[in-house]
Amino acid sequence: MYHSVLGSAWLAITVVFPAMVLTAALHGRPETFSVGGVTWLLDWPTALGIFLVGVAVYIPVAICLQRKLKKFLASTEWARAQGYTVDDL
Repeated sequence: MYHSVLGSAWLAITVVFPAMVLTAALHGRPETFSVGGVTWLLDWPTALGIFLVGVAVYIPVAICLQRKLKKFLASTEWARAQGYTVDDL
């Protein structure tokens, strides 16, 4: 369950939120964010860049989480009794 929650949170932070900002910017409603007293205007090129960086960051972490999940599933008593290994999953 830990891997599912972590993977879902990572997906939301790195892909879903930037995609929402990009969608709003493409519809002509650029988003403004205030961070530390500085207001940022995210028009569509900036939002697209943030989205692409988010996807690029998400992919390696997703691959790592998938490997860990396969290792966990292969280590269960049922999988061992059935003869499953990490390579089979």
